[in-house]
Order: sequence, then structure tokens, then C-alpha cells
Amino acid sequence: QSIHVKYSGTYHVSVTNASGCTAADTVVVQFPDTVGLHVSTVAGLCNRQVDVPVRATTFRHLLTLQGSVNWSAADLRFDSIASYGAAALQMNVANFGVSQISNGRLTFSWNDGNSTGLTLADTAILFTMRFTVLGNTVRTVPITITGTPTALESYDAGLIKKTLNTTAGAVSVTCDFTITGKVLTPLNHGVRNVVVTLTGGTVPLTATTDSSGSYRFNKVQAGNYTLTPAKTYEQQKVNGISTLDVALIQAHILQRTPFNAAYKVIAGDVNNSASITTADILSLRRVILGTDTTMPNNRIWAFVDGDQTFATISNPFPFNSTKTLTNQWSDITHTFRGIKIGDVNYDRNPLLDQAPSGDTLRLFGEWTDTEDGYVTLRVKSRAVNGLMGWQSTLRWDAKQLQLHTAQGRMTNLGIGDRWKDDGFITMSWNDPGAEGLNITEGVEWMELRFRKTDRLQRVGLGITEEKLNTEAFNRFYQSMGVKLEPVELRGNMWNGLLRVYPNPATTVMNVEWKMEKAGAATVRLLDAQGRVVHVQRGEFGAGVQRVSIRRSSGWSVAGTWMVQVECDGALRNVQVVMAGD
Repeated sequence: QSIHVKYSGTYHVSVTNASGCTAADTVVVQFPDTVGLHVSTVAGLCNRQVDVPVRATTFRHLLTLQGSVNWSAADLRFDSIASYGAAALQMNVANFGVSQISNGRLTFSWNDGNSTGLTLADTAILFTMRFTVLGNTVRTVPITITGTPTALESYDAGLIKKTLNTTAGAVSVTCDFTITGKVLTPLNHGVRNVVVTLTGGTVPLTATTDSSGSYRFNKVQAGNYTLTPAKTYEQQKVNGISTLDVALIQAHILQRTPFNAAYKVIAGDVNNSASITTADILSLRRVILGTDTTMPNNRIWAFVDGDQTFATISNPFPFNSTKTLTNQWSDITHTFRGIKIGDVNYDRNPLLDQAPSGDTLRLFGEWTDTEDGYVTLRVKSRAVNGLMGWQSTLRWDAKQLQLHTAQGRMTNLGIGDRWKDDGFITMSWNDPGAEGLNITEGVEWMELRFRKTDRLQRVGLGITEEKLNTEAFNRFYQSMGVKLEPVELRGNMWNGLLRVYPNPATTVMNVEWKMEKAGAATVRLLDAQGRVVHVQRGEFGAGVQRVSIRRSSGWSVAGTWMVQVECDGALRNVQVVMAGD
């Protein structure tokens, strides 16, 4: 037989058998005199919620338990009881007193509803408190179980008062917050590629704004910081700057039409003298004319704290170009205003400030000589995708070559020949569909026909910025490079002409050309669709060379074909008419 006891004491047992014999024994039962109450130590983030459990050990046959939890209300804000622990406790909101939580005190009181004494496994959770970490300078916030204001007390089923041993816990605080914001123009356009620097931590941090002007710093620790925006890169430094800005600054100086916004005054202070004078007009005009490539001291942008207001529009100097954050511990969003220096009428096009795409529009040329003293240059393209538009200037030595005609081969290609006698033509093209065109290999952009002069020795063609800035953009308005592969014409190459005879050709065609020195040469025959149908390669000596091409039975398509000879570092072309069968 056995019995179950619920409290400490000395227990006696005696046994008598049928013959009257008796035996007895005594046992002492001693339950633990103490109950352990332990507050957990947990990690918490600034301005975030954190749960802190209270656990028990040697919780044996208890009838009652009461006490208080204390903490610093300046560092932790009590939100609620997140959970009521073991189901056997049958706790609820009625077991807690919250009248003093603003002072960092939570009271609790529990008793066994069955009045038989309750036993819990060691480290069982009694209840869990939920706090918000307020994120002040304290990095560890102790949480203790005390007798203030409710006395610390517990009894077991034998109505024996237990000794309560308590272990304090804490919230270990890590202040981790986020800084976000935007850099916007006065017209609320995002300013791209602004480098925002965050100083005040162990090392400076930087963030670069995207196309919407947004920047972000993650996982910043509490402390004192300074935000500083800067932008020295500009895809087109004259974007938004024109003679109109010069005229508006002049009207402001003469007080005929004073600027009506502080940001316009800041934009008009080109030389950063904290005033607008004629010197600012001179600096701006030099940039417009291309005499200078940038503003004084390469100051292209000014930035103003978005929270700043100006009591006097006409004199906003000095202005706050940074933002100081003092004892910052919570998420914050801050806006700066970006002012393009010189752009006093705010007409800068933000699309022209996209980061370069890394792609390049690559052009190459093919020469064709004729017997009438002219040469033809066909300007073609390497493959490139998503081309939205481009412009450039082509330059050559007009003393050696004189432009006779220039014809665009691509729809919507404009060619300006105003300066052709000086050796320049300008070119401008945009995709009529405004979607970005995929250009395949060998697409012909234009055909230029030159007359050779007596001075022709060696002339190269290249891209220049002299008459028109070189620009190209893809479908996302990101800039692209423009490059012309070497296009050189040497006069001594053309003393002997490339000839094909008979022309029209029937069964056999003869190809004749002159080589300045011994070396390799390649002869190609291209059909009317531009497909290579015949190739001959070989080593040849200096002088006039000749090869014959016998017409194949498969070459039945009549029309204009092309013969190419590549030698002496040049490619020569001549058209040949293929007679029908």
C-alpha cells in the first residue's frame, strides 16, 4: 500500500497480522523550503517590443504566490502580459496589478483554485511580460522580483510559508534603427547619384540615391550623427543651364524681376560668394560657351536641409547643407533639396542624369573606290540593343577629301552639312517609335561620297565634340558611348583601281587590283542579299594582281552583286552586275 503526501512532516506506519504480531516504522518527508523565481535575460532592439518570461523552480504543492516586478520605466514601457504561463496555473488578467506600471512596477497574486497544492516542472513559465524598448542611453535594463509594493510571499499545501529565492533578469539593449530619405529638386524631381555620407559612428557610411532620389542606411546604432549630401558627377553639366538663366540672373541683379524663391537665389550664386553679382554671370557664360568645363571649384550642386525655412527670400545665406541627428535611436526619414547651380528657372531634365548603361554604339566604315575620282564611305553599325537615340559630329581633313553628297540610310537620321567645307557633318537620330531599337550587325546608317583632292596622302575620319556634343541613350534614357572604329584612307592605296570585268558578268569574272607591297589578300563575292558566296585567300607580291572567278551553277540570281578585296589594311568594293541565265 502507498500514500501520497503534499507537505513536509514525520509520517508513522504500523502493521498487525492475524496472529496479533505488530511492527512499526517512521519516515520524515521534507519538501524544499524554498521556491525559485527567475527573470530571463533577453536581447531587445530600440523602439521594438520584447518578451521577458518569469520562470519557477522547486514549485512543489504550492497554494499561493505573490510579489512585484520592478524595472526602469524610463527605458522599458510595459505593454501587456504576453502569456499566462502553464495552463494548470489558470492565470488571467485578474492576477496582475498595473496601476503602477508608469513607475516600473507590476504586481502579481496567485492561489490554487483547487486548494490542494500545485506542482510544476522546473523552469516552467509562470507568465511573460511584453515591453517596448525606449532606446535611451542605457544598454542593460535590469528587471527584478521584489516585495515592493506587493510583499513577496508563498505558502504550500501544509500552510507552511516558503522562502522565495529570486534571480534578476535584464533586457540587453541594441539600438538598431534605419535612416531613410530623399534628395529632391524644388520641383520634387528625384536627384540621382547623390552621395549621402553619415558620420558620427565608428566609421563613416555612404549611400547613393537612386532615380527617385531615395537613400537608406540600415542597422544604425543609437547616437549622434550628421547627414551630408554631395554630388560632383553630372552626366551633362549644362543640363538645365542656358542663356535664359543668364538673362534671369541679370534681371534679378537689376531688380527688374527679383527671384521669388530662396532656392533660385541659391542657384544663382554660381561662384559661392553668398551673393549674386555679375561675376556669377561671367562664370555661367563660360560654361555655356564651353570655355570652362564646370562651375568654379567644380561646384555643380548645392544642397539644403529640407526642414529649413527662410525668413528673407532674397538672402538665404548661410543655409544648412547638412542635417544633425542628436541622440537618435528610432527610425527617421529626412529630405534634402538639391539645387542645380545656375539653373534658376528649374528646367533641368532629370532623365538626362541616368547612370551610364555601359553599352556603346560602335560604328565602322567601308570604302569603295570609283573610276571618276570619287570614293564612297558607307558608315555601318555593330549590333546594339535598345538604342533610343544618338547624335555626334564626324570630322575629316577637308584639304584631302571634299564631301560631295551625304545620304542617310536609316529612317529618321538627320545629317547637317553646314560645315562640310570645313570637314564636319553633324548627325542626329532617334527611334520614331520611342521604344528603343535593336540594331543588327552591319546596318548601314549613311553613305558619304567624297572627291579626292591632289593633296590626298593619308586621311582619317573620327568623332568630335566641336560642332555637336556626342550623346547616345538607351530605352531607359541611360547614356551610351559612341565610338567610330578607325576609318583611314591612304592615297597610295588607290593608284591602281579595283576592277571587275567583264561587267556585266556571264560565266567568268576577272578581278584586278594593285598591291603596294607583298602580303595577304582576300577576295570575296557577295550576292544581292549581301551573303558571302565565294572567298579566295592567298599571298601575293607587290603590283597588279589578278584572279578569276568562274560562275557557279548555284549563282543563278541576276542583279547587282559585290566584289570585295581586302589587302594593305583596307577593304575595297566594286559592284558587278550578274547577268541572268
